[in-house]
Amino acid sequence: MSKRFSTSFFFMNLRESVFSIRQNSLRNLLTGFGVAWGTFILVMLLGAGNGLQMGIMRIFGNFAQNSLWVYGGMTSNTRAGAIEGRKIAFSLSEIDNLKTIFTEISLISPELDAGSHLVASQGSDGIYGLKGIDLDYFAIKVTKLKEGRFFNYPDKIYRRRCAIVGEKVADELFGKKQKGIGQMIEINNQWFTVVGILKSGLFSGMGTERQIYLPIQTMQAVLTGAGNIGNFGLVLRPGIDAAKFEKMLKSWLSRKLHFDKEDNKALFVFNQQEQIKAFSSLFGAVNAFLWFLGIALLISGMVGIGNIMLVVVKERTKEIGIRKAIGAKNKHIMQMIITESFLITLMSGIMGLFIGFMLIVLINGLFFSHTAEDDIFMGFNFETGIGFLAIFSLVVAGIIAGAFPARKAANIQPIEALNYDAN
Repeated sequence: MSKRFSTSFFFMNLRESVFSIRQNSLRNLLTGFGVAWGTFILVMLLGAGNGLQMGIMRIFGNFAQNSLWVYGGMTSNTRAGAIEGRKIAFSLSEIDNLKTIFTEISLISPELDAGSHLVASQGSDGIYGLKGIDLDYFAIKVTKLKEGRFFNYPDKIYRRRCAIVGEKVADELFGKKQKGIGQMIEINNQWFTVVGILKSGLFSGMGTERQIYLPIQTMQAVLTGAGNIGNFGLVLRPGIDAAKFEKMLKSWLSRKLHFDKEDNKALFVFNQQEQIKAFSSLFGAVNAFLWFLGIALLISGMVGIGNIMLVVVKERTKEIGIRKAIGAKNKHIMQMIITESFLITLMSGIMGLFIGFMLIVLINGLFFSHTAEDDIFMGFNFETGIGFLAIFSLVVAGIIAGAFPARKAANIQPIEALNYDAN
Protein backbone atom coordinates (compact mmCIF):
# COMPACT_ATOMS: atom_id res chain seq x y z
CA MET A 1 0.00 0.00 0.00
CA SER A 2 2.79 2.39 0.94
CA LYS A 3 4.62 1.54 -2.31
CA ARG A 4 1.46 2.33 -4.32
CA PHE A 5 1.08 5.58 -2.40
CA SER A 6 4.71 6.49 -3.05
CA THR A 7 4.38 5.82 -6.79
CA SER A 8 1.14 7.78 -6.91
CA PHE A 9 2.76 10.66 -5.04
CA PHE A 10 5.70 10.65 -7.50
CA PHE A 11 3.45 10.95 -10.56
CA MET A 12 1.40 13.61 -8.82
CA ASN A 13 4.61 15.57 -8.16
CA LEU A 14 5.60 15.08 -11.79
CA ARG A 15 2.25 16.42 -13.07
CA GLU A 16 2.37 19.36 -10.69
CA SER A 17 5.96 20.16 -11.67
CA VAL A 18 5.07 20.14 -15.35
CA PHE A 19 2.05 22.35 -14.64
CA SER A 20 4.18 24.77 -12.57
CA ILE A 21 6.83 24.94 -15.30
CA ARG A 22 4.17 25.68 -17.93
CA GLN A 23 2.58 28.35 -15.73
CA ASN A 24 5.92 30.18 -15.52
CA SER A 25 7.29 29.17 -18.89
CA LEU A 26 9.16 32.42 -19.68
CA ARG A 27 10.86 32.53 -16.30
CA ASN A 28 11.84 28.88 -16.49
CA LEU A 29 13.03 29.28 -20.08
CA LEU A 30 15.34 32.12 -19.10
CA THR A 31 16.47 30.20 -16.02
CA GLY A 32 17.24 27.04 -17.98
CA PHE A 33 19.19 28.98 -20.62
CA GLY A 34 22.32 28.81 -18.46
CA VAL A 35 22.17 25.02 -18.31
CA ALA A 36 21.34 24.73 -22.03
CA TRP A 37 24.22 27.05 -22.92
CA GLY A 38 26.65 25.15 -20.68
CA THR A 39 25.64 21.81 -22.23
CA PHE A 40 25.89 23.26 -25.74
CA ILE A 41 29.38 24.65 -25.12
CA LEU A 42 30.48 21.38 -23.52
CA VAL A 43 29.36 19.37 -26.55
CA MET A 44 31.01 21.78 -29.02
CA LEU A 45 34.30 21.99 -27.09
CA LEU A 46 34.63 18.23 -26.66
CA GLY A 47 33.58 17.62 -30.26
CA ALA A 48 36.23 20.04 -31.54
CA GLY A 49 38.86 18.57 -29.22
CA ASN A 50 38.13 15.03 -30.40
CA GLY A 51 38.23 16.10 -34.05
CA LEU A 52 41.62 17.76 -33.58
CA GLN A 53 42.97 14.75 -31.69
CA MET A 54 41.87 12.36 -34.46
CA GLY A 55 43.54 14.57 -37.08
CA ILE A 56 46.82 14.76 -35.17
CA MET A 57 46.87 11.02 -34.55
CA ARG A 58 46.16 10.42 -38.24
CA ILE A 59 49.28 12.44 -39.08
CA PHE A 60 51.29 10.05 -36.91
CA GLY A 61 49.84 7.30 -39.06
CA ASN A 62 52.14 8.54 -41.84
CA PHE A 63 54.93 6.83 -39.95
CA ALA A 64 54.94 3.11 -39.23
CA GLN A 65 53.97 2.27 -35.67
CA ASN A 66 56.91 1.49 -33.38
CA SER A 67 59.33 3.31 -35.69
CA LEU A 68 62.44 5.31 -34.85
CA TRP A 69 64.32 7.89 -36.89
CA VAL A 70 67.96 8.36 -35.92
CA TYR A 71 69.78 11.60 -36.80
CA GLY A 72 73.47 12.24 -36.41
CA GLY A 73 74.35 15.43 -34.58
CA MET A 74 77.55 17.07 -33.31
CA THR A 75 79.58 15.91 -30.31
CA SER A 76 79.58 18.39 -27.42
CA ASN A 77 82.11 16.81 -25.05
CA THR A 78 85.37 14.86 -25.19
CA ARG A 79 84.40 11.93 -23.00
CA ALA A 80 84.57 8.38 -24.38
CA GLY A 81 87.43 9.47 -26.67
CA ALA A 82 85.21 11.86 -28.67
CA ILE A 83 86.43 15.05 -30.29
CA GLU A 84 84.23 18.01 -29.45
CA GLY A 85 82.42 19.40 -32.48
CA ARG A 86 82.76 16.22 -34.56
CA LYS A 87 79.84 15.46 -36.84
CA ILE A 88 78.21 12.07 -36.33
CA ALA A 89 77.28 10.28 -39.55
CA PHE A 90 76.73 6.70 -40.69
CA SER A 91 78.00 4.55 -43.51
CA LEU A 92 75.71 2.43 -45.65
CA SER A 93 77.38 -0.78 -44.43
CA GLU A 94 76.89 0.21 -40.77
CA ILE A 95 73.18 0.79 -41.32
CA ASP A 96 72.81 -2.48 -43.25
CA ASN A 97 74.57 -4.38 -40.46
CA LEU A 98 72.18 -3.06 -37.79
CA LYS A 99 69.42 -5.37 -38.97
CA THR A 100 71.74 -8.34 -38.50
CA ILE A 101 73.06 -7.19 -35.12
CA PHE A 102 69.67 -6.30 -33.66
CA THR A 103 67.02 -8.93 -34.31
CA GLU A 104 64.45 -6.48 -32.89
CA ILE A 105 64.58 -4.51 -36.16
CA SER A 106 61.99 -5.41 -38.78
CA LEU A 107 62.65 -2.72 -41.41
CA ILE A 108 65.51 -0.28 -41.87
CA SER A 109 66.51 2.28 -44.49
CA PRO A 110 69.06 5.09 -44.77
CA GLU A 111 68.05 8.52 -46.02
CA LEU A 112 70.89 10.23 -47.88
CA ASP A 113 69.93 13.86 -48.44
CA ALA A 114 71.86 15.20 -51.45
CA GLY A 115 70.27 18.65 -51.28
CA SER A 116 68.62 20.47 -54.19
CA HIS A 117 69.52 19.75 -57.81
CA LEU A 118 68.55 21.04 -61.22
CA VAL A 119 66.43 18.33 -62.79
CA ALA A 120 65.45 18.37 -66.46
CA SER A 121 63.07 16.42 -68.62
CA GLN A 122 62.52 16.62 -72.36
CA GLY A 123 60.16 19.58 -72.04
CA SER A 124 60.86 21.30 -68.71
CA ASP A 125 63.21 21.64 -65.75
CA GLY A 126 63.19 22.67 -62.12
CA ILE A 127 65.10 22.50 -58.85
CA TYR A 128 64.07 19.66 -56.55
CA GLY A 129 65.30 17.84 -53.47
CA LEU A 130 67.21 14.62 -54.08
CA LYS A 131 67.37 11.70 -51.64
CA GLY A 132 68.91 8.25 -51.72
CA ILE A 133 66.94 5.52 -49.99
CA ASP A 134 66.74 1.73 -49.57
CA LEU A 135 63.86 -0.68 -50.19
CA ASP A 136 62.20 -0.37 -46.76
CA TYR A 137 62.02 3.43 -46.81
CA PHE A 138 58.47 3.93 -48.04
CA ALA A 139 57.18 1.22 -45.69
CA ILE A 140 58.70 3.10 -42.75
CA LYS A 141 57.21 6.43 -43.84
CA VAL A 142 53.96 4.77 -44.99
CA THR A 143 53.97 6.73 -48.24
CA LYS A 144 51.39 6.00 -50.92
CA LEU A 145 51.83 5.77 -54.66
CA LYS A 146 49.69 7.67 -57.12
CA GLU A 147 50.90 5.40 -59.90
CA GLY A 148 53.79 3.13 -60.77
CA ARG A 149 55.81 1.08 -58.27
CA PHE A 150 58.35 1.31 -55.47
CA PHE A 151 61.96 0.21 -55.83
CA ASN A 152 62.59 -3.54 -55.89
CA TYR A 153 65.51 -5.82 -55.19
CA PRO A 154 66.90 -5.83 -58.77
CA ASP A 155 66.90 -2.01 -58.70
CA LYS A 156 69.13 -2.24 -55.63
CA ILE A 157 71.64 -4.93 -56.56
CA TYR A 158 71.99 -3.88 -60.23
CA ARG A 159 72.09 -0.18 -59.33
CA ARG A 160 69.45 0.64 -61.86
CA ARG A 161 69.04 4.25 -62.87
CA CYS A 162 65.43 4.57 -61.81
CA ALA A 163 63.62 7.26 -59.81
CA ILE A 164 60.47 7.83 -57.81
CA VAL A 165 59.20 11.40 -57.86
CA GLY A 166 56.67 13.46 -55.92
CA GLU A 167 53.39 14.30 -57.59
CA LYS A 168 54.26 18.00 -57.97
CA VAL A 169 57.59 17.10 -59.57
CA ALA A 170 55.76 14.97 -62.14
CA ASP A 171 53.17 17.69 -62.80
CA GLU A 172 55.84 20.37 -63.35
CA LEU A 173 58.24 18.28 -65.42
CA PHE A 174 55.77 16.31 -67.57
CA GLY A 175 52.49 18.22 -67.26
CA LYS A 176 49.36 17.08 -65.45
CA LYS A 177 47.91 15.45 -68.55
CA GLN A 178 51.05 13.51 -69.47
CA LYS A 179 51.85 10.05 -68.18
CA GLY A 180 54.88 10.32 -65.92
CA ILE A 181 55.75 6.61 -65.62
CA GLY A 182 58.53 5.71 -68.07
CA GLN A 183 59.61 9.32 -68.62
CA MET A 184 63.31 10.21 -68.44
CA ILE A 185 64.80 12.87 -66.15
CA GLU A 186 68.34 14.28 -66.17
CA ILE A 187 70.32 14.94 -62.96
CA ASN A 188 73.96 16.09 -63.21
CA ASN A 189 74.17 14.81 -66.80
CA GLN A 190 72.89 11.39 -65.75
CA TRP A 191 69.55 10.05 -67.02
CA PHE A 192 67.04 8.18 -64.85
CA THR A 193 63.73 6.48 -65.64
CA VAL A 194 60.68 7.39 -63.54
CA VAL A 195 59.13 4.19 -62.16
CA GLY A 196 56.82 5.66 -59.51
CA ILE A 197 54.93 8.83 -58.62
CA LEU A 198 54.07 9.51 -54.98
CA LYS A 199 50.65 10.68 -53.90
CA SER A 200 50.59 14.35 -52.96
CA GLY A 201 49.50 15.62 -49.56
CA LEU A 202 50.47 18.06 -46.82
CA PHE A 203 51.47 15.33 -44.38
CA SER A 204 51.20 12.17 -46.44
CA GLY A 205 54.78 11.01 -46.75
CA MET A 206 55.82 14.12 -44.79
CA GLY A 207 56.50 16.51 -47.68
CA THR A 208 57.45 14.20 -50.55
CA GLU A 209 55.73 16.29 -53.25
CA ARG A 210 58.87 18.11 -54.41
CA GLN A 211 61.33 15.30 -53.80
CA ILE A 212 63.06 12.86 -56.13
CA TYR A 213 64.16 9.49 -54.72
CA LEU A 214 66.86 7.22 -56.09
CA PRO A 215 68.12 3.85 -54.87
CA ILE A 216 70.94 4.82 -52.52
CA GLN A 217 73.31 2.34 -54.15
CA THR A 218 72.69 4.00 -57.54
CA MET A 219 73.06 7.49 -56.09
CA GLN A 220 76.40 6.71 -54.46
CA ALA A 221 77.64 4.98 -57.62
CA VAL A 222 76.84 7.69 -60.19
CA LEU A 223 76.20 10.96 -58.29
CA THR A 224 77.55 11.45 -54.78
CA GLY A 225 80.11 8.74 -54.14
CA ALA A 226 80.17 6.62 -50.98
CA GLY A 227 79.63 9.54 -48.62
CA ASN A 228 78.39 9.47 -45.05
CA ILE A 229 74.66 9.33 -44.32
CA GLY A 230 73.04 11.78 -41.90
CA ASN A 231 70.07 9.73 -40.76
CA PHE A 232 68.16 6.48 -41.08
CA GLY A 233 64.77 5.07 -40.07
CA LEU A 234 63.79 1.71 -38.69
CA VAL A 235 60.72 -0.22 -37.55
CA LEU A 236 60.78 -2.60 -34.59
CA ARG A 237 59.11 -5.97 -34.51
CA PRO A 238 55.74 -6.20 -32.71
CA GLY A 239 56.00 -6.27 -28.93
CA ILE A 240 59.41 -4.58 -28.73
CA ASP A 241 59.62 -1.70 -26.24
CA ALA A 242 60.82 1.27 -28.31
CA ALA A 243 62.16 3.22 -25.32
CA LYS A 244 64.34 0.30 -24.15
CA PHE A 245 65.57 -0.37 -27.67
CA GLU A 246 66.42 3.30 -28.14
CA LYS A 247 68.77 3.18 -25.13
CA MET A 248 70.34 -0.03 -26.39
CA LEU A 249 70.86 1.42 -29.88
CA LYS A 250 72.38 4.63 -28.51
CA SER A 251 74.77 2.63 -26.38
CA TRP A 252 75.89 0.50 -29.33
CA LEU A 253 76.29 3.46 -31.70
CA SER A 254 78.26 5.43 -29.08
CA ARG A 255 80.82 2.60 -28.88
CA LYS A 256 80.91 2.11 -32.64
CA LEU A 257 81.20 5.79 -33.54
CA HIS A 258 83.20 6.86 -30.47
CA PHE A 259 81.01 9.38 -28.71
CA ASP A 260 79.59 9.62 -25.20
CA LYS A 261 76.20 7.90 -24.95
CA GLU A 262 75.12 10.64 -22.52
CA ASP A 263 75.93 13.33 -25.09
CA ASN A 264 72.43 14.47 -26.10
CA LYS A 265 73.76 16.57 -28.97
CA ALA A 266 75.64 13.75 -30.68
CA LEU A 267 72.57 11.75 -31.60
CA PHE A 268 68.88 12.60 -31.96
CA VAL A 269 66.17 9.94 -32.00
CA PHE A 270 62.58 10.53 -33.03
CA ASN A 271 60.65 7.79 -31.24
CA GLN A 272 57.20 7.40 -32.78
CA GLN A 273 55.86 5.41 -29.85
CA GLU A 274 56.96 8.00 -27.31
CA GLN A 275 55.57 10.86 -29.43
CA ILE A 276 52.17 9.18 -29.57
CA LYS A 277 52.21 8.71 -25.80
CA ALA A 278 53.14 12.36 -25.30
CA PHE A 279 50.33 13.59 -27.56
CA SER A 280 47.83 11.23 -25.92
CA SER A 281 48.75 12.68 -22.52
CA LEU A 282 48.49 16.20 -23.91
CA PHE A 283 45.01 15.62 -25.32
CA GLY A 284 43.99 13.93 -22.07
CA ALA A 285 44.88 17.15 -20.27
CA VAL A 286 43.13 19.26 -22.94
CA ASN A 287 39.94 17.19 -22.66
CA ALA A 288 40.05 17.48 -18.86
CA PHE A 289 40.32 21.26 -19.23
CA LEU A 290 37.41 21.34 -21.71
CA TRP A 291 35.31 19.29 -19.29
CA PHE A 292 36.23 21.77 -16.56
CA LEU A 293 35.02 24.69 -18.69
CA GLY A 294 31.80 22.92 -19.58
CA ILE A 295 31.09 21.88 -15.98
CA ALA A 296 31.85 25.42 -14.81
CA LEU A 297 29.18 26.74 -17.19
CA LEU A 298 26.75 24.05 -16.00
CA ILE A 299 27.39 25.07 -12.40
CA SER A 300 26.55 28.68 -13.23
CA GLY A 301 23.27 27.45 -14.71
CA MET A 302 22.64 25.30 -11.64
CA VAL A 303 23.08 28.33 -9.39
CA GLY A 304 20.48 30.17 -11.44
CA ILE A 305 18.04 27.26 -11.13
CA GLY A 306 18.70 27.01 -7.39
CA ASN A 307 17.90 30.71 -6.98
CA ILE A 308 14.68 30.36 -8.96
CA MET A 309 13.64 27.36 -6.87
CA LEU A 310 14.12 29.48 -3.74
CA VAL A 311 11.70 31.98 -5.31
CA VAL A 312 9.31 29.11 -6.05
CA VAL A 313 9.50 27.97 -2.41
CA LYS A 314 8.78 31.50 -1.29
CA GLU A 315 5.80 31.82 -3.64
CA ARG A 316 4.38 28.44 -2.58
CA THR A 317 4.98 28.81 1.16
CA LYS A 318 1.25 28.75 2.06
CA GLU A 319 0.66 25.80 -0.27
CA ILE A 320 3.52 23.91 1.40
CA GLY A 321 2.05 24.76 4.81
CA ILE A 322 -1.34 23.38 3.79
CA ARG A 323 0.23 20.19 2.45
CA LYS A 324 2.10 19.65 5.70
CA ALA A 325 -0.99 20.44 7.74
CA ILE A 326 -2.95 17.68 6.01
CA GLY A 327 -0.19 15.12 6.49
CA ALA A 328 2.46 15.60 3.81
CA LYS A 329 5.86 14.49 5.10
CA ASN A 330 9.12 16.38 4.73
CA LYS A 331 10.41 13.91 2.11
CA HIS A 332 7.29 14.49 -0.01
CA ILE A 333 7.84 18.25 0.07
CA MET A 334 11.51 17.76 -0.86
CA GLN A 335 10.52 15.44 -3.69
CA MET A 336 8.13 18.05 -5.03
CA ILE A 337 10.80 20.80 -5.20
CA ILE A 338 13.60 18.53 -6.43
CA THR A 339 11.36 17.10 -9.16
CA GLU A 340 10.64 20.57 -10.53
CA SER A 341 14.33 21.52 -10.36
CA PHE A 342 15.32 18.25 -11.99
CA LEU A 343 12.82 18.70 -14.86
CA ILE A 344 13.96 22.25 -15.60
CA THR A 345 17.62 21.17 -15.61
CA LEU A 346 17.03 18.04 -17.67
CA MET A 347 14.86 19.71 -20.30
CA SER A 348 17.27 22.64 -20.63
CA GLY A 349 20.26 20.32 -20.86
CA ILE A 350 18.63 18.08 -23.46
CA MET A 351 17.77 21.17 -25.47
CA GLY A 352 21.42 22.32 -25.35
CA LEU A 353 22.56 18.80 -26.21
CA PHE A 354 20.18 18.56 -29.16
CA ILE A 355 21.13 21.99 -30.54
CA GLY A 356 24.81 21.17 -30.17
CA PHE A 357 24.37 17.84 -31.94
CA MET A 358 22.37 19.39 -34.82
CA LEU A 359 24.91 22.18 -35.23
CA ILE A 360 27.75 19.65 -35.33
CA VAL A 361 25.90 17.67 -38.04
CA LEU A 362 25.28 20.89 -40.00
CA ILE A 363 28.87 22.17 -39.73
CA ASN A 364 30.39 18.78 -40.57
CA GLY A 365 28.04 18.47 -43.52
CA LEU A 366 28.87 21.93 -44.88
CA PHE A 367 32.60 22.17 -44.20
CA PHE A 368 34.02 18.77 -43.28
CA SER A 369 32.04 16.28 -45.35
CA HIS A 370 35.08 15.66 -47.54
CA THR A 371 38.05 16.03 -45.20
CA ALA A 372 41.33 15.46 -46.96
CA GLU A 373 43.46 12.58 -45.84
CA ASP A 374 46.01 14.95 -44.33
CA ASP A 375 43.73 17.51 -42.69
CA ILE A 376 44.76 18.29 -39.11
CA PHE A 377 41.18 19.04 -38.05
CA MET A 378 38.69 16.33 -38.97
CA GLY A 379 35.56 18.23 -38.03
CA PHE A 380 33.52 18.01 -34.85
CA ASN A 381 33.39 14.49 -33.49
CA PHE A 382 30.31 13.95 -31.30
CA GLU A 383 30.70 10.72 -29.36
CA THR A 384 27.73 8.86 -27.91
CA GLY A 385 29.61 8.51 -24.63
CA ILE A 386 29.80 12.28 -24.33
CA GLY A 387 26.03 12.52 -24.70
CA PHE A 388 25.33 9.90 -22.04
CA LEU A 389 27.86 11.48 -19.69
CA ALA A 390 26.31 14.90 -20.26
CA ILE A 391 22.82 13.53 -19.49
CA PHE A 392 24.11 11.91 -16.32
CA SER A 393 25.73 15.22 -15.33
CA LEU A 394 22.40 16.96 -15.89
CA VAL A 395 20.54 14.48 -13.68
CA VAL A 396 23.05 15.08 -10.89
CA ALA A 397 22.98 18.84 -11.52
CA GLY A 398 19.18 18.97 -11.29
CA ILE A 399 19.15 17.12 -7.97
CA ILE A 400 21.92 19.30 -6.52
CA ALA A 401 20.29 22.53 -7.75
CA GLY A 402 17.03 21.66 -6.01
CA ALA A 403 18.53 20.19 -2.83
CA PHE A 404 18.94 23.39 -0.80
CA PRO A 405 15.57 24.94 -1.80
CA ALA A 406 13.91 21.56 -1.09
CA ARG A 407 15.45 21.36 2.38
CA LYS A 408 14.30 24.91 3.09
CA ALA A 409 10.78 24.01 1.96
CA ALA A 410 10.75 20.89 4.14
CA ASN A 411 11.70 22.92 7.22
CA ILE A 412 8.73 25.27 6.90
CA GLN A 413 6.34 25.02 9.85
CA PRO A 414 2.64 24.75 8.89
CA ILE A 415 1.50 27.55 11.26
CA GLU A 416 4.18 29.97 10.05
CA ALA A 417 3.42 29.05 6.46
CA LEU A 418 -0.32 29.69 6.80
CA ASN A 419 0.37 33.12 8.29
CA TYR A 420 3.08 33.94 5.72
CA ASP A 421 2.49 36.94 3.49
CA ALA A 422 4.44 36.62 0.25
CA ASN A 423 4.04 40.34 -0.40
